Amino acid sequence: MTPHPVRSAGPQNGAWYGNILIPANTSYLLLSELSLVWIANILGEHSIAKRRRARYARGVQSMRTHMWSQSQGCFLAVQRDTLRQIQSPTVGGFVPLMARVPTAAQATAMASALAKPEWATSLPVPTVSSKNPGYISSEFWRGDVWPAPNYQIASGLAAYGMRSEAARIAELTVSNALNVGISERYDSGSGAALGVKGLGMSATIITMMLDGLTSRYQLRKI
Repeated sequence: MTPHPVRSAGPQNGAWYGNILIPANTSYLLLSELSLVWIANILGEHSIAKRRRARYARGVQSMRTHMWSQSQGCFLAVQRDTLRQIQSPTVGGFVPLMARVPTAAQATAMASALAKPEWATSLPVPTVSSKNPGYISSEFWRGDVWPAPNYQIASGLAAYGMRSEAARIAELTVSNALNVGISERYDSGSGAALGVKGLGMSATIITMMLDGLTSRYQLRKI
């Protein structure tokens, strides 16, 4: 942790700030800008919508410029002060799909990367590539699988028209949950349930079906 890069240090402003910028959280911030655009347009505040849309566009361009890695086929975290990329891809590097950050060519490269064995584990998508020296299929954010990022990646792929690639991830996620139950996270090798049983945000497994990301599994009214 470091002091804030701009604010003066003091009793209320210590070394509390991270110096690594990660693609997933940056994507969430950009999605919040799009939400503000949507709300502002509904309220007729078109000048605000225009301003927030411009912030979103600048953020997208910055991510494409500084975080994109063609060799890794995803976005990478960067050092805050130097913008140097950290060559350790994680599942968060694919979340920008949901925020419509990648160009069409970048999205295609991301789909190709997700199809490689290091990401296409028995249960995708592991939190780190299986080629990572620290990968352990059951370890907390070191190789396990979480439903929420899987939903975000699958919905992002679908938004770029790659519905079969999205369905592969969504259907394996749903199928595994039907076998072992809904849980916080899962083993990317065995699919075993890990963490908190029935954790709320794992309801994104249901959302995959509600959003039509799977062709094999569908919800019906009873």
